[in-house]
Amino acid sequence: TATMDLSEIPLEELQAMDYYEILGLDNNNPEEPVTSSQIKKAYYKLARKYHPDKNSTPEAEEIFKLVSKSHNVLSDEEDRKTYDKFGKEHFESQQNSNFDMVFMARQLFGGEVFMDMLGEMEFSFLESMNNQDESEREELEFKKAERIEELAAQLINILNFQIDHPEDFEEMVVTQLLPYKLEYVFGPEILKDIGYIYIEESKQYMNRYLGFEGIFSEIREKGKFVSDAFLLGKSFYNLYNVSKKMDSGADIENLTEDEKAGYTNECLGALFKMGKFEMNSVLRGVVETVMNDRPLRKVRAKALFEYGRIIQREAKRVLSDLPSEDLSQKLNRAIYKEDNPL
Repeated sequence: TATMDLSEIPLEELQAMDYYEILGLDNNNPEEPVTSSQIKKAYYKLARKYHPDKNSTPEAEEIFKLVSKSHNVLSDEEDRKTYDKFGKEHFESQQNSNFDMVFMARQLFGGEVFMDMLGEMEFSFLESMNNQDESEREELEFKKAERIEELAAQLINILNFQIDHPEDFEEMVVTQLLPYKLEYVFGPEILKDIGYIYIEESKQYMNRYLGFEGIFSEIREKGKFVSDAFLLGKSFYNLYNVSKKMDSGADIENLTEDEKAGYTNECLGALFKMGKFEMNSVLRGVVETVMNDRPLRKVRAKALFEYGRIIQREAKRVLSDLPSEDLSQKLNRAIYKEDNPL
């Protein structure tokens, strides 16, 4: 199975295949279950081969969609347990619109592209559209804390480079850390927000030693958090309503193309705002963890400010040259298309 060429398999057969089989993995030995690292490695290998940006054959788009779906299910611990227990047919019959929304939401935030900055986006608020028990909520909190610790360690490495090699830092960021992210459809907008968060958070720590500006920065950030929380609630409400309408299916077939596009953009807009709230929350937790080392706090804050400044500048530079597109057009291009204006 590992050497199977998916492009040689008829699409109908491919769609009926087991998710493990699509990824070229053998999960039939209970004594040696497939590991999460094997799933991730198999996905990377196939994504590089079949992503439409890399593969111009007619079947590449559909293959990539199936590979991505297989990875999304098997890399989610709860989904994988359900899939392993009940099988593909039962699993897919039980899936509602939340699965599709999680997939779309992760694509909005770059999937694997931003893993080193954001980790894997959880979009736990989508799960709250179903009833969660206390143990599930505790597990999500544990995973978030673990994610923050890992991201903080990576950020410290970058800041240490700035501290030790300030003259080489900007070139390293521009040529090594940002290019792939800037090429991603939503990358510049995400990076602009990341740069803003780094700058404002660094000011709070940097200027505690300098007086009022740090205090004002902290007040400004708290005000923005409250504003973002309000928008999150509003977006969740909008998304819930759109989801219910689309789940009912009552009038979907009678909608015009413009009305369908309107629903799609409303849904994607809500997901993007909700994802930004998660991103902001995680990054602030990461910065707080990085600044826990009091003797290094001020020097790290200065390095973070410089890092944020470079990120934001590069993001704004690319955004200024981009054409105007709605969210559904961007998402479609992010997942399937080759016509990247960058």
